[in-house]
Amino acid sequence: MYILKTCASYFRKVVIATKSPMILRDISILKSCHDTLVFISLPSTFSEWCCVFEPFAPSVESRIDCIERLSNNGIDVAVFMAPIIPNENDSEKNIYETFLRVKAAGAKFVIIGLAASETPGIGMSPDNNWSINMYSRIISLSESCPECPDVDKYMGNKLGPVIAQSLYFPVEKRGVGIITDLVDGSGSDSEVRHKDG
Repeated sequence: MYILKTCASYFRKVVIATKSPMILRDISILKSCHDTLVFISLPSTFSEWCCVFEPFAPSVESRIDCIERLSNNGIDVAVFMAPIIPNENDSEKNIYETFLRVKAAGAKFVIIGLAASETPGIGMSPDNNWSINMYSRIISLSESCPECPDVDKYMGNKLGPVIAQSLYFPVEKRGVGIITDLVDGSGSDSEVRHKDG
């Protein structure tokens, strides 16, 4: 809580990634931040699958409820759908169902995390192009479904300024000048500038 209060006091943007609905206890602090984005990690909305692959994580229902309650309190929420593992949770049914449920709960967008197909182990795909093909399938599914949330396209707009700001402070501390130009979705430049050191 102390760290979150500090972030709320000193940073324009706060991005949090979590699986835990315990973030709900800090809603009042999150609302006091200028611009907050909370990522809820959720690889599937099929509870049986999650119980096997994430046995110690909060339940699917508690995470869906967390998305809804954060959204209802005016806090931007996104879903980090990861890992998507070959032959495990990469079915169109799983992805579509997850998209629909998180969108209905209030998620603004979804970020996809694909397991590397070259990595030996559970769910290994013999197809080295699995990641590329899977990503294309997911984007196509999202674009063809009006009820689905946006996938990945707003990631840069949200996190670009955060990354620039995090670079700004250590560089400024060392007395080195920096100019960082970022392009937001509207086509205008969003800038973090420090020239003099």
